[in-house]
Amino acid sequence: MAVDGRGRCSVPQRVHDGLDWFSFGAELLLDLRPGGRINVLAGARMMSIMKRLDALTAGAADEAAEDDLLLLVDRFVRVVIDGESSRLKLPGHVRAHLDVLNGGVALAVRVRDKMEIWSKGYRESRLADAERAFGELP
Repeated sequence: MAVDGRGRCSVPQRVHDGLDWFSFGAELLLDLRPGGRINVLAGARMMSIMKRLDALTAGAADEAAEDDLLLLVDRFVRVVIDGESSRLKLPGHVRAHLDVLNGGVALAVRVRDKMEIWSKGYRESRLADAERAFGELP
């Protein structure tokens, strides 16, 4: 999926079709994982994490707790699916994580009801791992 310099990108219909949680205007939680991988969370999974983040925010009384909270706030990012399209607006640090800060291409991938967004570099590393693991497939 193309990401423009302002962070706008449209999730392809073939990826989001049939996902009951992917609806226009819905809020999603992006979980930034190492290597340019993002888990897209919604529904109960998202609410569980949001409750834990809220509890940590309320309990962050010392500097160490605040430092931990900053890392979590950077890792978990709320986005909203545009009300008239399948467009997301990715903040700058999310674009940097995907190596598309000034625009580029990221990949939306899906298996069953799980969706992820991958940088091109993460995809290449996964393909190399798959080749080592599965060898030559017919």
